[in-house]
Amino acid sequence: MYVVVFSLLVLHESFDDCIEELGDQLNAIYAFADGAPVILAGTRKDQVGEEKLQDLSDRCVTALKKRCAPAIVGLRMNGPLCFFGVENKRGYDGDASIRELVGALRGDAATWPHIFALKIPHMLCGHASLVLYESPAPPPPSPGRPPSIFG
Repeated sequence: MYVVVFSLLVLHESFDDCIEELGDQLNAIYAFADGAPVILAGTRKDQVGEEKLQDLSDRCVTALKKRCAPAIVGLRMNGPLCFFGVENKRGYDGDASIRELVGALRGDAATWPHIFALKIPHMLCGHASLVLYESPAPPPPSPGRPPSIFG
């Protein structure tokens, strides 16, 4: 599962530049984790305005389909929007948009068996730090023995 965080304000004011950056990030995810779920989290929703979100989402999907269609197959929609818009001024307890994002992350994390816990700080500010805890890696091979991938 991947979360790509970007500024809705930058998407609104510098659409092509933001799409180029989003496309690069989505292509990188696609190259290493084809089919993995991806959530777009757009910050500064309050500075753009609720009324502009649907238009931005529609334009974003159209542009990303042209630029990197295979890379958006795993994109997790937020109802009619291709991103989760968050205000991130009042933190988790004071902002329903952050709770919606956290709910989507928890729901997606529950479907992946190798992720056994999702720890999300109660206060998400700026570029949110979300931590996925994965199953422990297998122990390294004993000294003097070749790694198990070689036979």
